[in-house]
Amino acid sequence: MIKTMFLLIAILIFHYKSNATIYSVNFDSAINVTCQSSDTIRFYTVNWTNFQYDIYINQNIIANNLTPDINGKIYDYVAQIGDTSYALTNTNGVFVQRTLTVNNAQSIQNIDSNNLIKVFPNPAQNQIAIESEIIYNDNLKIVLSDLTGKNIQINRSNSKETILFLNNIDNGLYFIKIFDKDHLILTEKLIINK
Repeated sequence: MIKTMFLLIAILIFHYKSNATIYSVNFDSAINVTCQSSDTIRFYTVNWTNFQYDIYINQNIIANNLTPDINGKIYDYVAQIGDTSYALTNTNGVFVQRTLTVNNAQSIQNIDSNNLIKVFPNPAQNQIAIESEIIYNDNLKIVLSDLTGKNIQINRSNSKETILFLNNIDNGLYFIKIFDKDHLILTEKLIINK
């Protein structure tokens, strides 16, 4: 039981550390994709799992003769500035091609957010302070979530310092996630110990 719990915590920490988004693209009903550079596009299929696939970006083949895994996943591709289209073809002769628009990540994502935003004290008791060295044009969204990913508290801030009150929150391990324009810019573990 303890091993399983530690494994779950490790998986969640790894998951929350990632700033990139995964866009799932189903071969069976492919869509146009608009994403940020460094986001992942996960190609998969539900109905065509018995075929091999070739994948093209900007009409150049990047992977061929791929067999979907047991979950239907074909390939993960990391989007780059300059990508304009993707295409997949399978050994049954089915071909899909769609538009791929890749935007440059927000400038804040190219900066080490850990040096710009501080969350303290940690461990915390009844409140925490969140300090930013810069003022963001749009409100920051500050989300406190538990280990299952359930949002416990959501706040907005457009100042350099924000206080979050933790009076009604149980002791334990939580995550503080900070978003700018819906882009995750910081994830930090938070221990509440009253």
